[in-house]
Amino acid sequence: MNTTRSALIIDDDRGFRQSMRLCLETDDARVMTVGISAAALEAVDRSWFDVVFLDLWLQSESCLTVLPEILRRQSGIGVIVITAFASFESAVEAMRLARSTTSRNRSLPTRCATRPGGWSAGNEQP
Repeated sequence: MNTTRSALIIDDDRGFRQSMRLCLETDDARVMTVGISAAALEAVDRSWFDVVFLDLWLQSESCLTVLPEILRRQSGIGVIVITAFASFESAVEAMRLARSTTSRNRSLPTRCATRPGGWSAGNEQP
């Protein structure tokens, strides 16, 4: 049984992508990084991921435009929205989009939890 966890990091900051990659690979995760939404959708089409780390702003594009499409293509994927420029409104909108997209797919929203012995994604209990 393959227990390797997989993560997709979507962020326009190359340094941040590399730092996140190193952190997750230290925990033996398979990690892919991309800097734009089009590449993110291609990655989601090619590979299965347990979790996506998604920057709220990709250059001048809001991740809220790509989030529903990621969830449509992989309905069981965990999504963590990350940003240096957050607002309460953007957080609520991201949760609303995730809820409405996964409701159409008849699956519950997933979450990623950090555990003392590693990380997990999906509907597992932390």
